Amino acid sequence: MTQIFLFALIGLGAGSVYAALGAGVVVGFRGTGIINFSAGALAVWSAYVFDELQKTGNLILPIVVVPHSIHLTDDPSFVLCLLVALLSSLVLTLAVHLLVFNPLRSAPVLARVVSSVGILLVIQALILMHFGGDPRAMKPILPNETVTISSITFPRDRLWLALIVAVVGLSLWAYLRFTRIGLATRGAAESESTISLAGFSPQLLAGLTWAISGLVTSLVVILAGPLSSLSASTYIFAIIPALAAALIGRLKSVSITLIAGLGLGSFQSVVQYLTTKDWWPGWARIGLTDAVPFLVIVVTLILFGQSLPNRGSLRVDQLPRVTQPKMQIRTMLLVGVCGIILMALLGGSYRFGLMTSLIVSMIMLSLVVLIGLVGQISLAQAAIAGTAGFALSKFSSVSGLNFPLGLILSVLVSIVVGVVVGIPALRIRGTQLAVVTLASGLALEKFVFRNSSFVSPTGSLISKPTIFGLDLGV
Repeated sequence: MTQIFLFALIGLGAGSVYAALGAGVVVGFRGTGIINFSAGALAVWSAYVFDELQKTGNLILPIVVVPHSIHLTDDPSFVLCLLVALLSSLVLTLAVHLLVFNPLRSAPVLARVVSSVGILLVIQALILMHFGGDPRAMKPILPNETVTISSITFPRDRLWLALIVAVVGLSLWAYLRFTRIGLATRGAAESESTISLAGFSPQLLAGLTWAISGLVTSLVVILAGPLSSLSASTYIFAIIPALAAALIGRLKSVSITLIAGLGLGSFQSVVQYLTTKDWWPGWARIGLTDAVPFLVIVVTLILFGQSLPNRGSLRVDQLPRVTQPKMQIRTMLLVGVCGIILMALLGGSYRFGLMTSLIVSMIMLSLVVLIGLVGQISLAQAAIAGTAGFALSKFSSVSGLNFPLGLILSVLVSIVVGVVVGIPALRIRGTQLAVVTLASGLALEKFVFRNSSFVSPTGSLISKPTIFGLDLGV
């Protein structure tokens, strides 16, 4: 029990990040009606800017065309680094809002979700270009001396971070509940037209809440950076447990979101500790902590998905126009014949490139069916496709089922996985379904594809496909 309590306290570090990101998502949703999937990416950018400025005195700008580095000083102070990093976060967040999301206020939900994910990918690419992909060790910011509570010794920086998050969360709650602008923001979430009649600009309120959420999340991620190595992927995908906390708060309550985020971080840490026990199943040791937020999201959406708030916008989302599809037989035959000829003639890297293009095209076709014909949004298509590849490797290496029987069975397996992932679509749709499919994709990657119990360290080998003696492999 002592060890469980210790790991629960250690998990407050990650839980504080989840709580802050979740609170930022809630505040941003109240002001704009958008669930910001890129909140973690925007926040971790400021942490990289802070670390680079503190170590080299250089300010890194989120641009690629012109010189992106400005030398500010040879001896930067902590206050200067923090203020510049937060200012960089503020400018970047407002730029994203003004240039991307504000023009999409009347666009369909799909456009806003895709744009949010696109911003996430752009920020991730900028981090890799300007800072590299290796994890960074940040200098300690919060007091990290050990403290002993009931014979349990642990670094106190987790407690400091949790306290700061609690104070920031309380401030956000008070802002939304007692200030005139905060009340107007809450009112805009119910009816933008009424707030406009009261003399408030929904656009200005949206920009203000976007800026506040960006500053809050950036501050907490900067303070949390020294607790572990600074890695873009770690904080970018922290948005998934943060979304779980925000959904528990029904996208309305900052206080419940904070409690849920802190509790989720502690629970993940305890689960991580329990997986080290001898009695714990070996196949469930790797990736289980990443599957916990997915399970929380699924349960929350199934129970409360239909009662989650929608925004009372001035404009109602318009569905795309329905057109009569026309089968382009000639085009399909031409492309198919060219593909078969190129597959037979090309070899090596050229054939591999062609195969990759065909795979991506098939995944895009699945999105055409799902989005264009059904009107649903899924961010797990690549993971579902990966499930088919994983199943094919097992059929080939374990059962000896090769092409084409192994391929057919693998497709059936991916269909079953797709149906399971799509079960929440019976009760939810739109952005909420995007949340659960994103979480399911990450859970599949961490718990299945990177689990040494299922995949050998050398990878999953698949025998080359042949038909009528023709080698179709690379």
